Amino acid sequence: MGSVSQRDFFLYSCMREYMKANSIQLFDGSVSYGVEYANLSAEELSSLHKAAVVFTQGIRAPDYSDREHGLPAVFVLCQEESEKYPN
Repeated sequence: MGSVSQRDFFLYSCMREYMKANSIQLFDGSVSYGVEYANLSAEELSSLHKAAVVFTQGIRAPDYSDREHGLPAVFVLCQEESEKYPN
């Protein structure tokens, strides 16, 4: 297993929090993986997680009735936002 950077942990948290906020069944364990393999303090992990929660609140909810344009590009948005953090 590799090392998990701040950027990675933010991305993992962002995706997870979007799923939780929109009642999408959780299917990924990357946050737990990140906690286990990151060389970050508890304070850093908590701060990154809080930042991810705040960021995901600004992503619109999926609109499943619009098959063509109803799904926001969550992974892309989270990945772009994660660029703020060291790799």
